[in-house]
Formats: sequence, structure tokens, C-alpha cells
Amino acid sequence: MKAQQNPVKRAIIRSSRSNAIRAMCAHCMGCTLDQIEPGFRDSIRDCTSTQCPLCTVRPKVTNVEKA
Repeated sequence: MKAQQNPVKRAIIRSSRSNAIRAMCAHCMGCTLDQIEPGFRDSIRDCTSTQCPLCTVRPKVTNVEKA
């Protein structure tokens, strides 16, 4: 598995705010340093959690009003 395919690894290798946000969302959906959860990108896109601190900045935000 390449680091650029795993958001958690990518955030460690290339630290940035956007990589950290992507990594946290992927981690919330079950991804780890060693494993990518199948369908995690779709799960992030479809996430409906409005209580998450990253709700307004997560990748592919749909139908969520920014505060």
C-alpha cells in the first residue's frame, strides 16, 4: 500500500492542515497506519455527523451548512 493512498500515513509524511483533516476523517471511518477501510472515501462523503469538530471542513462536505 502506497503512502499517498493512505491518508493517515500521508499526514505523517507530509504534515499539513488538509492532510491532518483527511487523516482524522479516514481514522474515524476505520483506517489505520497499516490498513485502509474499503469504501472509506464514500463513508466520509456521506458522513452526517454534525457534532464532529471537523464537520464544516471535512473533505467532500455535502448538504451541511458551514457555521
